[in-house]
Amino acid sequence: MNYETFCEMQKSSRPIPLKEFISRFLHLLFCRISWYFVYELFLLFIYSSAVQFYPDQVANYDSWALCGLGYALPMMFFLKYFVLYGTANAIGKLEGFELPPPPKCISCIHQSSFLWRHFDRGLYLWILKYLYHPVINSQWKNMFRKILALGVCFGFVCIWHGMDKSICVSSTMNCLLVASEIIVKFILTTRSGKTFEKLPTTMKIRISAALSTPHFLMMCLSCCFFLSNFEIGMLLVKRIFSGDVYPLVPLLIIMYCGCHVSMDSKEVAKKTI
Repeated sequence: MNYETFCEMQKSSRPIPLKEFISRFLHLLFCRISWYFVYELFLLFIYSSAVQFYPDQVANYDSWALCGLGYALPMMFFLKYFVLYGTANAIGKLEGFELPPPPKCISCIHQSSFLWRHFDRGLYLWILKYLYHPVINSQWKNMFRKILALGVCFGFVCIWHGMDKSICVSSTMNCLLVASEIIVKFILTTRSGKTFEKLPTTMKIRISAALSTPHFLMMCLSCCFFLSNFEIGMLLVKRIFSGDVYPLVPLLIIMYCGCHVSMDSKEVAKKTI
């Protein structure tokens, strides 16, 4: 939350009745404590953060175990942020402040832009205000200006997180993935792209999911580089792409289904707003 938003909320906040305060406090406390114990329970059995320091042992994992590690890394990170940011958000609500919400579940995200927009909402809003908007300079229809702004934003993310090899790889991958989304959106505004909108809804959804599947896979790999180290990330890349059809084809099928789940969850979220 920036300072201007904080001041506006402070002026418009109203005292909460004691009964409502206690009810809201107990509800939020129960939710956050429950998820905290779920996170602690997972830590007893899933050592996704620790195994990154033992790449030799990870290299001995079979393909499914390695893919499981690739899923556990962002999921455990999500749970940690959900508890931390959710607790801060709950305390803010008790005081009458609407803080940035906790991250959305990564199992319902298949686009890199959506991941960065909703995972760390506070960081996203800060980057949007102080980096992205100044570089765009109101030229919203200029695709090259948008891509330049992306480079500046992800360059800042890379510097902010230490600029080691894995962070540089992850930031570059995410920048390219979001840039590809911008290019696809631009293509859909052209005459050829508008023919896609005329297709039946079910066909559009299936084509969108099929085209988004490689994007989804690369987004997951970028998260693995970001949350582990360069050696673990390269182990995943080599195992997935340098083998035969296994594990790449089963993984792409799972990713395709995940794209459908993500798109459906977005539609449900739009209807509930």
